[in-house]
Amino acid sequence: MILKTNSSITKCPTLLVLFVLLLSTSISLAAQTITKLDNTATLNHTENVSIYPSLKRQVIDGWGGSLCWWANLIGGFSDAKVKQICDSITDPKHGLNMNIFRFNIGGGDDPTHTHLGYGKNVPGYKASAAASYDWNQDANQRKILKQLIASRIAQKGVNDIQLIAFSNSPPHWMTISGCVSGHEAKSTCNLQPSMFVPFADYLTEVVKHYHDSLGITFNTVEPFNEPFSDWWTAKGGQEGCYFGQNDQHTMIRELYSKLVSKNMTGYCSISAMDANNLDDGYEGIKQYIAAGDIISKISRIDVHSYGGTQRKALATLAASLGKKVWQSESGPLWIGGSANEQIMFIANRIVTDIKELQCPAWIDWQIASDHKGPQWGLFVWKYDDPSNYVYKSIAYYIRAQFSRYIKQGYTIIDNNHKNVLTAISPDEKELVVTLNNADVFSRKFVVDLSAFTGLGAEAKQVQTLVTATTGNIETTVHLIRSSIIYDAPAGSVTTYIIPIHQSSSSVVAKGEIENGIKYN
Repeated sequence: MILKTNSSITKCPTLLVLFVLLLSTSISLAAQTITKLDNTATLNHTENVSIYPSLKRQVIDGWGGSLCWWANLIGGFSDAKVKQICDSITDPKHGLNMNIFRFNIGGGDDPTHTHLGYGKNVPGYKASAAASYDWNQDANQRKILKQLIASRIAQKGVNDIQLIAFSNSPPHWMTISGCVSGHEAKSTCNLQPSMFVPFADYLTEVVKHYHDSLGITFNTVEPFNEPFSDWWTAKGGQEGCYFGQNDQHTMIRELYSKLVSKNMTGYCSISAMDANNLDDGYEGIKQYIAAGDIISKISRIDVHSYGGTQRKALATLAASLGKKVWQSESGPLWIGGSANEQIMFIANRIVTDIKELQCPAWIDWQIASDHKGPQWGLFVWKYDDPSNYVYKSIAYYIRAQFSRYIKQGYTIIDNNHKNVLTAISPDEKELVVTLNNADVFSRKFVVDLSAFTGLGAEAKQVQTLVTATTGNIETTVHLIRSSIIYDAPAGSVTTYIIPIHQSSSSVVAKGEIENGIKYN
């Protein structure tokens, strides 16, 4: 709407006030009309997408999620239901195609404490300094882990599962506060100074037991989770422990020493530091470098992408160190908005993390969640429902758009659009293009495929609407003049699987993250 003023309005204060009120109301109403998803309205702009197959990035290691805390709950379900859920998580053709899982080595709280949230009291394996290890503890999480491995082997014929053993807190009897949720004071390490060595021994004993007695190999072990965060305090709702920079250095040194002395380095190494946000991770790694002896003791940089902006800086730093960076935990924390808006926000974050952080792995926090927070879980159920009815949320189908089609071993290749991911198969016979439209308008995408040889005439299109109730819609589409022309609905993720026969002349791009490419 365009409103014009005239001299009579400007000369009369009353008319001017009325005019301002009318203008404010008009703007407010106009704004309200575009806050809902509207697939009949198209933004008057064409999104031209160019793909650069010669600019290769990271090879995908996989997709996955943490087992804490849902596995501590769902692990108590029937064997048949556990198998059904784990099959859906690991199935490469019809499920999420996940192969990376973070297993929580619980500290085990003081048994007299009741402050931990439902399912968050993950059992520890040692009740006191004098107690023997009790390997019957944590049966539910272990049941889920075993079934995930069995399901993946049955579906793929090989075990390509990669496992991270991580700790939220030392056992309560090793802490200063006597509580696994943190110190009495914020930003204060809760591990007793005399317990760094025993804690390193505890972590490695658990990892060693799973390897030697259960045939389950943890590829890396992480001694702390979000160690710089100041919200880990006594009597909190979940396990957590602050570790300052020097505390982290001490812990890594002691853990590495135990791995060496127990002859475990052949199958398990250290990943760190699982900072809550990218900026903390970046600054912490710089201090690891300054310490002189820490970087050589870790095999991979793991970081959470809840916040921060230093993706490119961290990617460049990691590359200079010869280390991979995994996005090891993320979700809709601090985002706000509706559940659907949060789900689409995370879809965009996946693209940003993959493109700018250049992480070969992207890992969810909660694979399953309570119905009160459905945006957090790919599976949802009511914690207090005795029927244990679990259903796939729309977030499940949106996550599958990435994890099912941008498969392990596929290489990310560059394009010029901030909300588009492109990848190519190892044999260079399949191109994957995933388009995100988190806007309230539909958007027209024109994807130029002329850089590819042996282009097939047809492609498979898989579409997910965040407002849908039925999941993915698969169709076969015809390519038009070596291009995809597509009106992406508001609140949607759409993937194209395109047959090609590309030459092997492409090169791995290094150096500057964007190589001069300007994103639309």
